[in-house]
Amino acid sequence: MKKLDNNPRKRFALVLFFIVLVVILLYGLFQARNLILGPVIVVKTPLNGTTTTEKVLKIEGNARNIAFIRLNGRQIFVDDLGAFREELILSSGYNIITLNATDKFGRSTKKVLEIILETENETELNIEPAIETTNSTTTNQQ
Repeated sequence: MKKLDNNPRKRFALVLFFIVLVVILLYGLFQARNLILGPVIVVKTPLNGTTTTEKVLKIEGNARNIAFIRLNGRQIFVDDLGAFREELILSSGYNIITLNATDKFGRSTKKVLEIILETENETELNIEPAIETTNSTTTNQQ
């Protein structure tokens, strides 16, 4: 086995080669993080467990590393930055909203939101009782 030469040029070239190799490997890992992580869904509004009186709910969020995204089984679309904004009509009472995203490798993720729609009848139950009125009867005399 030949002893490593003390030539500074060879030593510099070897160190430079290993630095470039490490940089290339780190860059490859950085770019592969999207492949490793899979799809990601972030819902900005509404928060899970929200109670609302609005019948139409605006859902806003962001999705990364996706090929397809569905809202309650219906395909929706994202812009170039991955943002989505959809409106959904709520049923009275308890609602479950499901977002499913799938990447190009078939991996998927799911986000479930539980939203409660209080209708006017339900909010009236929380109002103070009406003031009792006294009915007086009058007779018609002819």
